[in-house]
Amino acid sequence: MPRRRPGHVRTGQARRPVSRNAPTPPVIDGLSQRTLSEIRHLERTRNYLITGEVGDAVRAWAHAVHGTHREQWRTFEFGDTHEYCCTDPLEARAFLADLVQALPPPAARQLGKVIEALDALWTPPEATLL
Repeated sequence: MPRRRPGHVRTGQARRPVSRNAPTPPVIDGLSQRTLSEIRHLERTRNYLITGEVGDAVRAWAHAVHGTHREQWRTFEFGDTHEYCCTDPLEARAFLADLVQALPPPAARQLGKVIEALDALWTPPEATLL
């Protein structure tokens, strides 16, 4: 008996409904699709990660380094003043450093380059006191 082609088998099956509440995959400028898929894989498989948490951390750190010097000083001096509504940028940076250790080497290099580019914009407040 001849075998049926996989395409013919699939056409008769019902499709899975697309959830409208499904979280969107992280979009981080400067990362390849392979690295983004590695990040999504980590977020799905590690119980301490939430879907989209890496993208939120990169956005929080980018917002902090692109902020004014006064905002950077306030964050350094007092920590997270919006602890209930926003992500603390210094904690986000520490989280990203830990995440780089969990990624495979090629993905870690790409994410590390993005983080290093943002770190170059960060002016530590104690450097301005000198």
